[in-house]
Amino acid sequence: MWRDLWAFVRALRKHFFGLAGGTFVGAVMLLWDDVLHWGEIPSWAWVVAAVLGLFISGFNAWREEHGKVAASPEAIDPEASRRPEFERQIAKLNPDQQTVLRYVINVGDTSAQQLRDRFFHEQQNKSVSAHDADLLMLGIAETTGLLEPKDKGTAFPRYGVKAVWANLLTEWTAPPTVVDKRIADKARALRRTLAASFEDWPAGLDKLDDLTTWAAKLLGGFPATERMLTEIVERRPDASRRVERTVGTASDAYYAAADIINRLFKKGGLSIDEHNREAVGTQIREAVVHVKECLAALDTLFT
Repeated sequence: MWRDLWAFVRALRKHFFGLAGGTFVGAVMLLWDDVLHWGEIPSWAWVVAAVLGLFISGFNAWREEHGKVAASPEAIDPEASRRPEFERQIAKLNPDQQTVLRYVINVGDTSAQQLRDRFFHEQQNKSVSAHDADLLMLGIAETTGLLEPKDKGTAFPRYGVKAVWANLLTEWTAPPTVVDKRIADKARALRRTLAASFEDWPAGLDKLDDLTTWAAKLLGGFPATERMLTEIVERRPDASRRVERTVGTASDAYYAAADIINRLFKKGGLSIDEHNREAVGTQIREAVVHVKECLAALDTLFT
């Protein structure tokens, strides 16, 4: 209780002008009544002035905290807590499984026979046995939990989307919009430029000299890569939810890396001595991780 009360007091303090406004009104009334003697002010007016100042500050404090809740990821995106796990499960699927999953999402509960006769035979012109079709859906269900059998006791049960993943899967299969396609084009160019910073180290960055050279190369490309990223981010509000969120992930990872590199090179060069070698290496490795996170997010924009 006392902790909450103290938090409330601190919130009120941030909105000092509401309290000060009530104090100012009280001072004017005091001047009017006791100094200038222009008329007696009833006692209830003093109460109103004090309460008004407290109310304004309290309301502003509430509005600020309410805004934080309303702007939380869960409020903006009800599926925010499930997305990381969803993306991990999707990443487990091979291209054939992803194609089958999209089909099941689009048509609803599907049996192995339907998958064989309608999907493989009619759409892909392939000859696949019911047993193999069933194994495909079973593999998706057991590997990711995105599908589940809808009936039991049959040789080839029908499979459907697991309810908890329905919204995310519907979003995942939504066709790209015109803006999505434009963002994808820009994302390809940005990805190529960022990936080029690693091209001299196909086996990976290991030594400190390699890390610092890579960091300098990345730094030199910032004017171009930031311009490309800005063009993508500017289109973000008009993109589909999936693309909008992915652009946000790529942007956050990019700027996390940029902050590290810019901090290390803030004086125009990188100073390394025996006392900071390990710290510099650790920071650049962290930047490498962020750039790879950005690349991974960009990949999903055009795959």
